[in-house]
Amino acid sequence: MYTEIGKKIKLLAMVTAVVMALISVVGGFSIIAEGYLEDVIAGLLVMLVGVLVAWVSSWVLYGFGELIDKTVSIEERLSIASDKTEQKEKMNTADEEKIEKIKSLYSAGLLSEDEYKEAIYKAGGTV
Repeated sequence: MYTEIGKKIKLLAMVTAVVMALISVVGGFSIIAEGYLEDVIAGLLVMLVGVLVAWVSSWVLYGFGELIDKTVSIEERLSIASDKTEQKEKMNTADEEKIEKIKSLYSAGLLSEDEYKEAIYKAGGTV
């Protein structure tokens, strides 16, 4: 019911604009139906202005729905970026731990210099 609310607000704006335009057209025709010249001009004005007002007034509601859609999109992108940053930080921490272990093994004399350089390189570090 409350998912994709931005799209629903935009749909509501379009439906409201169409309904308001139809009401103004029907109202204009009902004024014209009275048959006097003044009534014809008034009926045409009601139709023209009513349709224009319906169209322009829907912009605000549609814009609000668009704003919600864009905000949700930005939030999703930031969430993905944040998750990726956290994963990189975890990987960097794990790599640093590996490098420290390799250095301790090398300083204890358990690794040759070639093994040390190769292990550091594989762990993402520099010698």
